[in-house]
Amino acid sequence: MLLAAYGVGAHELERTPVMRGSQWSASCLLQQPVYLYLTARNDAEAAQLPADFQALYKYGLRSFLSIPISTDHEVLAVLTIAKEDADGFEVEW
Repeated sequence: MLLAAYGVGAHELERTPVMRGSQWSASCLLQQPVYLYLTARNDAEAAQLPADFQALYKYGLRSFLSIPISTDHEVLAVLTIAKEDADGFEVEW
């Protein structure tokens, strides 16, 4: 469920606040529990993105970073940050 969105693409995400199924970034994050970092430089790469990131790509966002907010036992939420620069999060973690 989307609780908040701001900036480019917020309107698109607010139109579809409930995200279910394996096509969403939060589901992909379950397979990579530390973080999910994806970029798309063109339409072909964007077609491989989770559905919510594809929607944001249409608004010019190219880098996507999702981080779980969790306890020791379960994921409570996912924080997703997106940037217009395709190398927006190219920093050593």
